[in-house]
Amino acid sequence: MRGFAPGCTSFHRPIDDCNQTVQNVSRDTPRQNGLRRSPPPQGRTEISDLPRPDLMDRLIHAYFDRFHTFCPIVGKELFATSLHDGTVSRTLLRCVLFVGSLHCDLEVLHVMGHSTRFDANADLYNKATASFDGDTQSDRISMVLSSYLLHYWFGNPTSYRDAHWWLAAAIRSAQCLGYHRSTKESQMLPQERLRWKRIWWCLYIRDRQTSLSTGSPMVINDLDHDVEELVMADLSDETPETARYIISQMELNKTAARLYFLHCSPSRLPLSKEASVRQTAMEDIQMTLQSWHTTSEGINISKRDHHLTLTLKICYYYYFINLLQRLQRQSNRGGDTKPILDAALQVFGLVEDSLLHWTPEHFPMIYVSALFSAMIAVAADGSMSPPRSDQLLCKIRPGLLALKQFESVYNLARWIRNFFMDILNRSESHIGDKSARTQELIEPPRQAQEGQPITPESVAQAPAENTTSATPISAEQPDYSTPSLTVEDSSFLFGHDTREDECHPELARVGGFWPTSLVSGIFSGSHNSDVMDFPQPDSLQYQAMHFLADLGLFSLGLVAAGVTSFTLFSQTSRQSSTLPLSGTPKIHHDASAANIKAACAEFEQIIGKEQISTERTDLVTHSGSDYQSYAWTEENAILSNVVLYPETTEQVSQIVKVCFRRRIPVTPYSGGTSIEGQYIPQFQGVCIDFTRMNQIKEINPVDLDCIVQPGIGWVDLNDELASHGLFFPPDPGPGAMIGGMVGTGCSGTNAAAYGTMKDWVLSLTVVLADGTIIQTRQRARKSSAGYDLTRVFVGSEGTLGLVTEATLKLAVKPPHEVVAVCTFPTLRAAASAVREVASSGIQVAAVEILDEVQMRNINLAALTRLKWKEEPTLFFKFAGSDDFIVKHIAKKVGEITKRNGSSTYTFASDEAERDELWSARKAALWSMLAQRQKPTDKVWTTDVAVPLSRLPDIIELAKADIEESGLMGSIVGHVGDGNFHTLLLFPEEKRPIAEAVVHRMVDMAIEMKGTATGEHGIGLVKRDYLEKELGKETVDTMRAMKNAFDPMCILNCDKVIRMKPA
Repeated sequence: MRGFAPGCTSFHRPIDDCNQTVQNVSRDTPRQNGLRRSPPPQGRTEISDLPRPDLMDRLIHAYFDRFHTFCPIVGKELFATSLHDGTVSRTLLRCVLFVGSLHCDLEVLHVMGHSTRFDANADLYNKATASFDGDTQSDRISMVLSSYLLHYWFGNPTSYRDAHWWLAAAIRSAQCLGYHRSTKESQMLPQERLRWKRIWWCLYIRDRQTSLSTGSPMVINDLDHDVEELVMADLSDETPETARYIISQMELNKTAARLYFLHCSPSRLPLSKEASVRQTAMEDIQMTLQSWHTTSEGINISKRDHHLTLTLKICYYYYFINLLQRLQRQSNRGGDTKPILDAALQVFGLVEDSLLHWTPEHFPMIYVSALFSAMIAVAADGSMSPPRSDQLLCKIRPGLLALKQFESVYNLARWIRNFFMDILNRSESHIGDKSARTQELIEPPRQAQEGQPITPESVAQAPAENTTSATPISAEQPDYSTPSLTVEDSSFLFGHDTREDECHPELARVGGFWPTSLVSGIFSGSHNSDVMDFPQPDSLQYQAMHFLADLGLFSLGLVAAGVTSFTLFSQTSRQSSTLPLSGTPKIHHDASAANIKAACAEFEQIIGKEQISTERTDLVTHSGSDYQSYAWTEENAILSNVVLYPETTEQVSQIVKVCFRRRIPVTPYSGGTSIEGQYIPQFQGVCIDFTRMNQIKEINPVDLDCIVQPGIGWVDLNDELASHGLFFPPDPGPGAMIGGMVGTGCSGTNAAAYGTMKDWVLSLTVVLADGTIIQTRQRARKSSAGYDLTRVFVGSEGTLGLVTEATLKLAVKPPHEVVAVCTFPTLRAAASAVREVASSGIQVAAVEILDEVQMRNINLAALTRLKWKEEPTLFFKFAGSDDFIVKHIAKKVGEITKRNGSSTYTFASDEAERDELWSARKAALWSMLAQRQKPTDKVWTTDVAVPLSRLPDIIELAKADIEESGLMGSIVGHVGDGNFHTLLLFPEEKRPIAEAVVHRMVDMAIEMKGTATGEHGIGLVKRDYLEKELGKETVDTMRAMKNAFDPMCILNCDKVIRMKPA
């Protein structure tokens, strides 16, 4: 028999102290002499590093209420008595606290001063191991129990390497005490006999679970122990549910181990290459496990949804998948995978049921491991037809969503989710000449997006590093397809970077978070080609690779490892002015229920309970809209956890400080009229609604400026300014508010004469990601003082900071206005007229275009009083201080339009008539929405801008493309500055067609030296056009700015530019 030594890279290094099986153990030795030492004096117990009593009590309760039900190795009454008497082993106490921290509510750990569960786990683990190393007073059984509890790995690389050693040491020490021998002939007390059997079988179960899952050797030899099996009477001090559960686990693990040795051990697997032998083995496994399932009392504990029942079923299907998958791999032709896939679906369903009734803290890590095995089984299925990644994404979605919930408890869940997301999103070209089988497994989507540390932990040694980056095995940087999956986030720290060390100082000590630490031991040597150095056969990483092979995914592991080897080599630490996506620090958010609950208690102190909402209607309202380009429905919306309504800059600052400290994502919201998904809370967390910050702080008529809060709409602002003869020129959609207008850098119909939002913002008050409040400049109209931070924040869409006040320039409202409307036979003729007007030097206040489809929709919707000619139409607005000059300009424009083929030209100077003529332009979007055949039909609104000389060309091409697509679509826009929009109406099933139309239009605009967006902003929808328009280096510079302003990436994360791979 073999054991494990801490820090050793081999699975097979013997432990000299306890390598030999104990054959003869005296049963007559009194307990007080043979099994324990004298209790230490109470005054000598060191408790200075323990949590305060009330927190200890909560950790101990978490241990016995949540962990103990799955593993009653520590007697509850005996522990409570010794704790009360002051005789409890200080080491065992610390180990109980450590395991309790894995399963307690996160609020307890926050009160202890830890920002994350990982921090608390690491701290308590280190204290427990230090106590273990220096303990000379605890009795032997307490040390055995302590060693057992310390093997419950929580994500630290050092503790993972020691995890097998802790378990093996506990088993060997128990064997040295004779725990593997029958108690029938012993003279021990009845209670001691019961404790003896309980401890041994808990050790046995854990040994089998670990070995069956990771492929590591079993420490316990079935032929070398003769302890009587547990019966209900042996667990009389436990609840009947726990007793039945642990007995069923004993039976299940004995059964699974026997099947493993009969069919799946290294000596037996080669025989399974013969089809008949393999078929017989698979049938035996299915029948034997089904027999256990049918007869087990633990399967029907109390009620169907009892968490112990659910956990037993999870273990059953977990072993079922693992054993059959090992056999299935022996077939070159695959074989019948239906039983495996059915079991995988059962795992998904059971986990969903579990999370429906219980929180993740109530379950052991075997849930995470079972999800991993189920998802791997689906990935290995060869029956899917191309494109396989699309089907795979749908099939493993339940697993991804479940892992998202387990992330709050188990760091391992984050890694697994990242692993599959990276595999799904890596393009086929990155695989080089690898096998078609592997390419099929990891082909990306066409449409683009407690503690039982077992299966994934072993696999993590090789492919886990894959999550470090999706860089291909070449010197080229990766291209990423846009994912359709909106599960956010892959929030996990992996690499050695500044953010990581700041968040987790202990990571620098242990070598970074475990996937990066482990990958450093896999590969060595020079990585200047596709050739990679493979791990040595005796290393942990090699064994992990072997386990992937056991699951039929060796080639997948090989590719993942190769990708990572290049990634780690290429991402050497260096100074750089830019930040490529592959080098971006991993995002680590915490939107867990416990963290949000604790944060809400702090928010209540800041803004009051009435300013906080968790009502679903509010969450849905702040999650998206029907008229935005981003795919959104109320049923499938990603919801924030809470909506906050602050009223002052200081309140926003205090809220953001809480979010920064707790790593809670923040999504700003004002008018909710954005088009490109700017306020989609894809990482959930906190939504800060600025609508109650709607005050005008100052109006300075002489200086032509005002100071406003972000929640006031531009229409309301102009209503207030009218009495002063002033107005604020940018005029986007009527519901837009100043905060969102600053964020998107919008414009509106007045842009031709007055410019865009950035031209009308003097200064901003901004709350940065850590809660710092800054003002970008004073009120002077011009300034060369330092960097122009005002321009930096305009158009940043809330990704660099949250605007809480804006000092805006104002314009004097022209006393005279004229509106003119003219129609044309073609869109090109109308666009040519605009180009000639602009090139002639005639200043118009606004010029808008609507095509014949849009004019028809306006008539059908009857949103205006007039009946319009259904032809391409231009709307002009002229303004000035002299009525004669304004009308003269209108007539000159009429002459130009006539030369370009206009059939009618009508203008009006009366205010009522002007408003009537202009009403058609403002009704464009709503008239398109009115044409929906079904409530679920969508409108995709997008915009581009080009130099005026190319305006006729792109409008003509875009119009032809829309007509060819078969969708209802129209052309509208502020063509006076080369900016126009398309409105596409489509049923959801035709979204890919609409997306393709938009994609081609944006490509055309960029080819014509234009831009992907003139005023709507980037949001989520247009991120991937930025690099094509501006170049990779420019986008990498923006990413470096984002990382500098928001190192935790909590502010509207992943908008404008990607901060994590797609």
